[in-house]
Amino acid sequence: MEEMDKKVPNGVKIISVLYIIFAIAIIFATIFYIYNMAVISKPLDIPADSGLDIPNHFDTISLIMIMSGIIFVGSAVFFFFIGRGLWKGKNWARMTVIVFSVLSVVGGLGKVIDGNIGAIISAGVSAIIGGYLFFNKNVKQVFI
Repeated sequence: MEEMDKKVPNGVKIISVLYIIFAIAIIFATIFYIYNMAVISKPLDIPADSGLDIPNHFDTISLIMIMSGIIFVGSAVFFFFIGRGLWKGKNWARMTVIVFSVLSVVGGLGKVIDGNIGAIISAGVSAIIGGYLFFNKNVKQVFI
């Protein structure tokens, strides 16, 4: 069955593009992170007869590096599909962004309470995005 073409509002397309850009940024940050961790985690070249007994934690560091890299790449793929889903008018993507927005607002307000006044900007942007996707009638018509 062919899916009906949906006229996704420009605001939703902008949010979609932002999610895709965010996914690309996560990929680049992950590459930078893995490169730096590989440089940092190189074993020290200490002669065996030096008398220093330094434990070898490099295997643990490598495992942490690999696991965190997998998590970062997985989140980038997830954000890419959210952006793609918004672009195509998929309601699951809209609802996911709304949930992320609510969580971001709550987290941002918690940071403001802790004294990080700058977090109010992030919370405000998240509130605008979540509110737009949840309350705008044109957006609701496309996604529902």
